[in-house]
Amino acid sequence: MVRSFLVSQGSLRVKRHDVILTNPENEDSEQGEGKISCHHITILEELEIETPEEDAEDAPQSLENSGQSTVDELKEVNLGTIEEPRPTFISASLSSEQEDKYMSLLTEYKDIFAWSYKEMSGLDPKIEVEVNKLIEAGFIREVKYPTWIANIVSVRKKNGQLRVCVEFRDLNNACPKDDFPLSITEIIVDATTGHEARSFMDGSSGYNQIRMALSDKEITAFRTPKGIYCYKAIPFGLKNAGATYQRAMQKVFDNMLHKYVECYVDDLVVKSKRRQDHLKDLKVMFDRLRKYQLRMNPLKCAFDVTSGKFLGFIVRHRGIEIDQSKIDVIQKMPRPKSLYDLRSLQGRLAYIRRFISNLAGRCQPFQKLMRKGENFVWDKACQNAFDSIQKYLLNPLVLGAPVPEEPLILYIAAQERSLGALLVQDKEKGKERALYYLSRTLVGAEVNYSPIEKMCFALFFAIDKLRHYMQAFKVHLVAKADPIKYVLSRPIISEHLAKWAIILQQYDIVYISQKAIKGQVLADFLVDHPIPSDWKLCEDFPDDELFFTEMVEPWTMYFDGAARRSGAGASIVLISSEKNMLPYSFVLAELCSNNVAEYQALIIGLQMALEIGVSFIEIYGDSKLIINQLSLQYDVKHEDLKSYFTYARQLMERCLGKEESLKALEEAHAGVCGAHQAGIKLQFQLRRMGYYWPKMPLEPLHPTVASWPFEAWGLNLVGLITPKSSAGHYYILAATDYFSKWAEAIPLREAKKENVANFIRTHIIYRYGIPHRIMTDNGRQFSNSMIDKLCGKFKFKQYKSSMYNAAANGLAEAFNKTLCNLLKKIVSKSKRDWQERIGEALWAYRTTHRTPTGVTPYSLVYGVEVVLPLEREIPSLRMAVQEGLTTEDNVKLRLQELEALDEKRLEAQQV
Repeated sequence: MVRSFLVSQGSLRVKRHDVILTNPENEDSEQGEGKISCHHITILEELEIETPEEDAEDAPQSLENSGQSTVDELKEVNLGTIEEPRPTFISASLSSEQEDKYMSLLTEYKDIFAWSYKEMSGLDPKIEVEVNKLIEAGFIREVKYPTWIANIVSVRKKNGQLRVCVEFRDLNNACPKDDFPLSITEIIVDATTGHEARSFMDGSSGYNQIRMALSDKEITAFRTPKGIYCYKAIPFGLKNAGATYQRAMQKVFDNMLHKYVECYVDDLVVKSKRRQDHLKDLKVMFDRLRKYQLRMNPLKCAFDVTSGKFLGFIVRHRGIEIDQSKIDVIQKMPRPKSLYDLRSLQGRLAYIRRFISNLAGRCQPFQKLMRKGENFVWDKACQNAFDSIQKYLLNPLVLGAPVPEEPLILYIAAQERSLGALLVQDKEKGKERALYYLSRTLVGAEVNYSPIEKMCFALFFAIDKLRHYMQAFKVHLVAKADPIKYVLSRPIISEHLAKWAIILQQYDIVYISQKAIKGQVLADFLVDHPIPSDWKLCEDFPDDELFFTEMVEPWTMYFDGAARRSGAGASIVLISSEKNMLPYSFVLAELCSNNVAEYQALIIGLQMALEIGVSFIEIYGDSKLIINQLSLQYDVKHEDLKSYFTYARQLMERCLGKEESLKALEEAHAGVCGAHQAGIKLQFQLRRMGYYWPKMPLEPLHPTVASWPFEAWGLNLVGLITPKSSAGHYYILAATDYFSKWAEAIPLREAKKENVANFIRTHIIYRYGIPHRIMTDNGRQFSNSMIDKLCGKFKFKQYKSSMYNAAANGLAEAFNKTLCNLLKKIVSKSKRDWQERIGEALWAYRTTHRTPTGVTPYSLVYGVEVVLPLEREIPSLRMAVQEGLTTEDNVKLRLQELEALDEKRLEAQQV
C-alpha cells in the first residue's frame, strides 16, 4: 500500500511517499508491518505550482535544524497559537514569575524571529519591492541568458535534512577577496565567560537576509533540473559572504559589541554580569533587531541560561570547556587502521588543542606514519600514545579567560623533538588558572637547534600563536633558561636570531626564574614536558651563571682580506684541534679599503668560530696594522676602522669562570708582575688583556658626542615614586643636554604620551631651539605616533636605546640618580613635598661642576658663572670689579668672556 502527501516550504516542494509492506501469512506474524519513507525534493518555478493550495502543508519539525546546544535544561514555549505554533526555548530553571516576564518580552518581539523563509524580510525590503512587487519574497528567480553558471551539490546535514549547495568555485576564483577581518574566536569566547546569564541566538538563514546587488544577481546563476536560477539574496558558499555579513553585523551592533553582545557572523550571545539585568539587555538587543529587520531562528535560540555552546566550545561563568560530544567521538573511536583514520584523529585533536598539554609530544609516535611513502604499521608506541590521549580526555580541563590589567604568566619548555607552552594568570593569591596550552613538533633543521635556541624558538612560537594576548597584557616568562637575555645580548649572526630580536622588542615580556615559581600549574606543566637525563641544556646566560670548558688543543684561524677597483673579498681558514681544515671565501658587498677588508675577514672568521662553539683559538693574519691595533700596541686613528676594531675586540674577549676570575685578579694584583693597583685600574688591565666575567663592573659610560649646546637631549622617566607628592604626582620627566649637561625636569601625575610631547615642545624646543636628536628608551610614553608626528613637524630625530640595556641612554640614567639623591637631602620629613623641591635640585645641579666637562652646566650655556646668594651677602671679587666698570670696559670684558666660552666649550667637547 502506498500513501503520499506533499509538504510546501515557499518554492521548495517536498513530496513524501510512505510504502507500507505487509508480511505474508506463512511468515512470522511478530515481525508485523514494515514501513519505508522517501522524500523527493524539487525546486519549482514560483508561478507554476500545480498542487492545490489546500494540499500544501508546513514542513515537519523533524526537518528543521536542531536546537541550541546548552548544558542547562531547556523548556519549549509557544509564542503562537495551537493552530499556528511558534516554538522557541528558555531555561527550565526559571521561576513562574521570571518565565512570565520572558514570555511577555518574547511575545512583544515575536516579529524578530522567522519560523519560515516567508517571514524573512531582509536588511533592505525596498529592493524586494523593486524586483518583484507581485511575487512573494523568495531567494531565487529564473535567469534567461546567464553569463556565469554553476552546478548544484546535494549535502545531507547531521539531522538528516538535505541541503542544496551551489559550487561557486569558478566565480570565487574570479572575485577579489574582501579583507574585512573576522573576529578572533579566542577573544570572543573568552569575553563570553564570567557572566551570570546568557542568551544564545542564531540568525535565520543568516546570509539570505542580505540582498544581492542588482548588478550581481545573475552572476550567481546555477543549473537545476527545472531550469536556471540565480540568487536574489546572498547565498552560502560565496567567497565574500562571511566578510559581508560580519561587516553588516558590526554596523548594526556597533555600540553594543563587547559590552553585552558578542557576535561572530550569525552567532549572537547576549550576556549580563548580573542576572537581574538580563531582561533589560535582551530588550535593547530586540529593539536593535527590529530596527534593522533582522530575523533569528527561534528553534536555535535559548534564553537566560548559565551556559551554552558558542563557536564549538561550552562557555560557563567559571570558564571554557570542551564540548562533550567532541570528547565522546574521540573516546569511542577505534584505533586508526589507515592514514585516513589517523588524519581524522589528528584533525579532531587539533580543534581542542587549546585544552591538551603537550599535544605535539603525545602525538610524536604518529609522525613516522605521516611520512610520504611510509607503510602504515600501528606499533606499541602508537597504541600507548593513543591510549594516553583518551585517558587525558577522561578529565578534561576547564580553561579560564584573562582578567584585564593583570599580568599573564607564560611557561615554556623544549624537548628534543617538540616544544610546549602554557599561558596562565593568577586568579587568587597563590593560585593560577590555565588559559591556553600550546605545543609544536620540531621539523627539519629545527631539530638541530641547540637547547637554548629551542627554548628561544618555544618563546617565539608562543608569541606568534598568542599575539592577541601578548599585545594586550604584560607577560612574565618562566623557563629554565632566559631566552630574552640570550637573544638581546649576543651578536646576531644568524637569520633566525635576527628575526627573534626584532619580534621580541614589540612586547612587554619579563623573565622570571623557575626557582621563583611554586604551584600546581608549574608542577603539572613540567610533568608533561620532561627533559631527558642525557640531554644537556647548554645555557649561554642562565641566571647570570656562565660555564666555560677549556679545550686542550686550540683551534687555529688564518684570515686575509683584499680590495681592488673591481671589488673586495675575504678568505678564512679554520683548523680544528683534530687538524681538520675548513676553508671559506667571501665576496664583500661594498667597495672598501684593504684595511677594512682585513677587519671584515677577521670578524667573519670570529663569528663563524663562535657559532660552532670554539672558545680557544689562535689567530694569524698578514696585516701588521690590524694585529698591532687589536693587541693595543697601535691606536686606531682612522674613523672608518674604529667601529670594526670595537666589534672585533668584543668578539675576542674571553669569559672567565669563577675560579679563573679569582686567579686572574690575584695574579694581576699581586703576582709576579702585579703592581697592587686599585679596583678601577685593575679592571682596565684585565679588560685590556681580553678577560671579562658577568659580574665585572661596567666600564665608565661614554656620553653621546654633541657638537654644540642643545643639539642632543636624553629623556627619561623616574617613577613610580612613593610616596606620591602632596599634589598627586607619581613621576618625574627629565631631559639632559648631552653637550653642556644642562637639565630640565617636571613632575607628572600620569606617564602619558601627551605629557611627554608637551614637555618636549615647551621645555626644550620653545626655550632652547629645535634639537638635532633626542635619545629615549622604548617605553610607550616615548615610542608612539604622537612623538613621531612631533619629530616630523620640527624635523628632528628620535633614537631609542636597546631594550634591557639602560646604559645605552646613560646620561639620562645618571642624571636621574643625581636628581633623586639631591631630592632626598632637601625634602621634608613627610617626603611629600618633593615636587616643590625639583626647582631647587635643578639649581644645585646646574651650578655644580660636572666631572665629564670640568665646568658647570650654567657656564657652558650662558658663558659666565651664576651669581650665588653668598656673593650677595659677602661681595666677591668679580662682583666688585663688575660694579666699577665703564661702558667701554664692560664691552671688552664681555668679548673676552665670549672668547673664553668658545675655548671652554671646545675643551668640554674633547673630554
